[in-house]
Amino acid sequence: MNYKKTLLYGSVCGLLILGAGYRYWYPTLRANLQEKITGYMQEYAEEEIQKEQPIYKATRPIPKDADVGAYLAGMAALKARDYVDAAAYFEKVYEADPENMVAASNLMVLYTITGEVEKAVPFARQISKTPLEEITAQPRITEKMTVAESSREERLNRNLSAHILTAHSFKNQDYQAVLDYYEGKNATATDIVIQPIVVAWSYAGLNQQEKALAVLDTMKDKRLFAIRQYHKALLHTYFGNREQAKEIYRSLDMNQILSVNMIVSMAEMFQGTPEWTRGQPVYERYMMYLKTHPQVYDLLRQVGLRPIRTPQQAVADIYQTIALALAGANFEDNSLLFNGIACYLDEESMLLKISLAEVYQQMGLNDLANDVYRSIQPSSDIIRFKVGLNLISAHEYQAALDVFLDLEKRNQKNYLIQELLGDIYQNLHESDLAIQHYERSAELLRLSDQKIGVAEALVRIVQVYESEGQKEKVIPILRKALAHDNENVFVLNYLGYELIDQEVNVDEGLRYVQKAQALSPEDPYITDSLAWGYYKKGEYESALKYALEAAEGVYDNAIVYAHLGDIYRALGQNLEAEAQYRKALAAKKENSPALKDLLRQKIIGLRGEKKMMPKQPESVNENRGDSSSKETDSSLDSNPDMSK
Repeated sequence: MNYKKTLLYGSVCGLLILGAGYRYWYPTLRANLQEKITGYMQEYAEEEIQKEQPIYKATRPIPKDADVGAYLAGMAALKARDYVDAAAYFEKVYEADPENMVAASNLMVLYTITGEVEKAVPFARQISKTPLEEITAQPRITEKMTVAESSREERLNRNLSAHILTAHSFKNQDYQAVLDYYEGKNATATDIVIQPIVVAWSYAGLNQQEKALAVLDTMKDKRLFAIRQYHKALLHTYFGNREQAKEIYRSLDMNQILSVNMIVSMAEMFQGTPEWTRGQPVYERYMMYLKTHPQVYDLLRQVGLRPIRTPQQAVADIYQTIALALAGANFEDNSLLFNGIACYLDEESMLLKISLAEVYQQMGLNDLANDVYRSIQPSSDIIRFKVGLNLISAHEYQAALDVFLDLEKRNQKNYLIQELLGDIYQNLHESDLAIQHYERSAELLRLSDQKIGVAEALVRIVQVYESEGQKEKVIPILRKALAHDNENVFVLNYLGYELIDQEVNVDEGLRYVQKAQALSPEDPYITDSLAWGYYKKGEYESALKYALEAAEGVYDNAIVYAHLGDIYRALGQNLEAEAQYRKALAAKKENSPALKDLLRQKIIGLRGEKKMMPKQPESVNENRGDSSSKETDSSLDSNPDMSK
């Protein structure tokens, strides 16, 4: 597997995760860490690109009985992130050629990503025992790699194999095997966080408290302070030294509360003591964390989370810390590797499963996400909600409907469930039911005084009516939306555009659009609305100015190009008009068969016209009395972009 772009976990991993914590970090800490990760990765990639290196050439020939077809299919599935099928194909490759280390490496990675780490263990063991020069001699049918890239990739695979075998040893409580592996090894960049934590908890598993604590003291980097102190507190708790653990938790400030597990461990330590009361520093930090992380509160209330009590859980926690740091920096493939190891070490952890499913979800792997969510027992409405969202993302609307109708029974006042039911019914072409749920969502938002939310719910109703061709109902509802949120740029532009397009009140519409532009001057769709307003007023030079600006600011939008074509035509510049109509024909955004037919008619009409002087506004108005002209205008502007 080629790690150059997506699986850069090995030699750079330690630098990536300095100061790492969970998805539910303090926002500033998370933002700072992700900025460092992203910046480092960009520098790393640029550095690699700049290097001129010879292309890798395999020294091991492709065996005659190799399953090349399965290899190619596996690589294609891998590229499409179809990890389950990719693993099946590479199993065939490996079965035909057990010495194929590319297949072995890919299977190790794929089984780790999909949470089947036990299946990855034999491949990790094979890779760890195979000399590096033999691994780098493997043929690569579909990939061009430099010698350095090939060598680095295999070192990274070797590194991952070490993590998998370490996790396997922990799983089987073979702590001495872990110590034997790390004995005499300096902490590489990969292990700058993992190695001391893993070694410390190996000593803990062997009941050697002093050595365990001493290893953590070697973590001198200030950016690792909170992680070090947290694991010290966990070790003290593990050995029964609750007072020492309490002292550590007392010393941590709000910015050093890194994770959900930390907050759960803190609560477990102090509950039932005088310090767990309002006004006490530890309790107030706990409550502040829940206040700033409401999703954690919901997890604690509905699912329930348990504190870390074993070496396996503690090591799973540090792998999870790294996984979520990488996910937060948009290195999802890397994150899945560490997530997989974490879930393997602590199979009962709901938090780890939720996190793994969220990364799958972030990557669009909805089936894998839902498999994980459904494995969480006991379930909760939070989990069911996430399953429903994934079903919507996968366009499985009937299944999603069943989930959200069930959730609605227990959450009658949840406006978001009503909104999602509206979305589902709209996709199922049940417009009346969609409108009912959007109206219910708007009412719930109104009762809770969430004016912005009310406006957005009303806009959803507008979009249903537009999809049904009931444009006469659009403007009154948009006026209601604006009354709830009179500086909503989206609503201002939408209402202004409809007033202009339907010629209800062009001047009023322009005023709304101008206000929207004052609030969001760089939005090309607002600029397009201005152009259309001036076109409707017959001020074609002003219309052209804004239409050109809009066309420069959007990409591949049929409506914007068609508007520009109409304006050129009104100015008598027929060649330019035809060019824009043809551009609109080829565009993918905001296009439809009806619009394409209309554009073809316009192009044919242009060819029949003689070269004309710019049209006067009066002639345009006269033409709009003609039914074909009205059809042209209304068809061109049906289904406007949501930015309008």
